[in-house]
Amino acid sequence: MRQAVIRKPYQVVVEDVPEPKPSQDELLVKTEITGISAGTEMALFRGSHPNLTTEKWGYWTDFPVYPGYEVVGTVVEVGSQVEGFGVGDKVVGCGCHAEIANVPSNYAVKLPAEIPPESATLAILGTTTMHAVRRGNLAYGGSVAVIGLGVVGMLALLHAKLAGASRVVAIDLVQERLNLASSYGVDAAVSPDDPDFQRKINDATNGGADLVIEATGAPSAIVTATQIARVRGAVVILGYHVKPVELLFGDDLFHKELDIRVSKAMGPHPSLAAPNAQWGAWVAPRWSVDQSLYEVVHLMATGRLVVDPLITHRFPASELPSIYEKIDSGEMKDALQIILEW
Repeated sequence: MRQAVIRKPYQVVVEDVPEPKPSQDELLVKTEITGISAGTEMALFRGSHPNLTTEKWGYWTDFPVYPGYEVVGTVVEVGSQVEGFGVGDKVVGCGCHAEIANVPSNYAVKLPAEIPPESATLAILGTTTMHAVRRGNLAYGGSVAVIGLGVVGMLALLHAKLAGASRVVAIDLVQERLNLASSYGVDAAVSPDDPDFQRKINDATNGGADLVIEATGAPSAIVTATQIARVRGAVVILGYHVKPVELLFGDDLFHKELDIRVSKAMGPHPSLAAPNAQWGAWVAPRWSVDQSLYEVVHLMATGRLVVDPLITHRFPASELPSIYEKIDSGEMKDALQIILEW
């Protein structure tokens, strides 16, 4: 079977490898399509992912690396301890760019017929962004500003609206992305290069955003986030940062008493239980990865989370090496969700 592998920085191939077998808690999925998550995958492609240097977190610590985690396909084999899935089920889950992928059963959901496969790939990042909005403790009627309108930022602003934000402001340097955000009904779409940037943000949020979600991975965006948050507001770092951030704590952060929170991927692992006195046992968190992924798929199936406009490119999987090179060189700045067909 074919699988993408990054052998070393700037060297990625789609090569033939032996077909995998699922572990006791995995699904073996015949892949239909996968989605490219450009932020993470470019960090791996360039060799700039921090795990490759720190070797601290137990994954992606050395090359070769097998990238990808947005898989839609059909279950062809079920691990011995997996419940709730069967051969022939159409699923979306976390797996590598491969013709046949192992997918952890608690990172997979059956795919309703109402959701097209290409849209379904966005359920993974849809779960990541749902978790980010929860990390912001958004109150009903609060205002939200999202900095960075790639796929992650777009999904974050959609979740903010669903979560009860009364005002949502979209921020990006690319006019086409601001236009797309406007089509989703945001209250303002503003470029940081606008001479009246701060005033327009203040006007749109009635004095500053209650919650700012930074979705760029650019160090300067964190500084901007602290500047546009209201007093005692919150900033959630959703973008994945591979460079140091220089932040003057004695400025907005201090004077506004801001909270800065970080949102990690899709949320708590299903195995991370917590003690519960009433039940006399350890109980799983309410919004673990499996619960959030299920809810995102439900929102998509019922038409409340509309992601189709975010799909901009489709390619045969064999073109992955050239796609990486084009993303890296800046040739695909207009891209949002990129689909690979297997």
